Amino acid sequence: MLTLGFSFQPRPFRSSKGGVFLGYGCAISTDSEKRIVETIRMSNLQKWTNATVEEIAYQFNPQLRGWINYYGKFGKHNLGRIVRRFHFHLMKWALNRYKSFKTSKKKAYEWLRKLRDEKPKLFYHWQAGFKQM
Repeated sequence: MLTLGFSFQPRPFRSSKGGVFLGYGCAISTDSEKRIVETIRMSNLQKWTNATVEEIAYQFNPQLRGWINYYGKFGKHNLGRIVRRFHFHLMKWALNRYKSFKTSKKKAYEWLRKLRDEKPKLFYHWQAGFKQM
């Protein structure tokens, strides 16, 4: 069943006693997730080479805040794929912006990790606890 961008289906849950059981839960729907990923993709973030990382944060933070506050209410961990996709586009932007990375995705991701550690409040999803890259 699909309601307001959420899907309700059987999902594994952890019990308070440490076991796992199958419950009927709610999480972001596949269609909503695809729409968000398409929004990120259509922004052509990797081509914003004249923008600073602060300008990118200023542009995307309202959307990130909205998505996390709305869809993160039930099953925040399900937003991980969206956050990873956003990090991928940030990495592509860094590769295009800073030629010193010389197409090294590893160096670009390292730079993003360092930036996250130096400015943990720059992007809203970092403040919300999404740290994986």
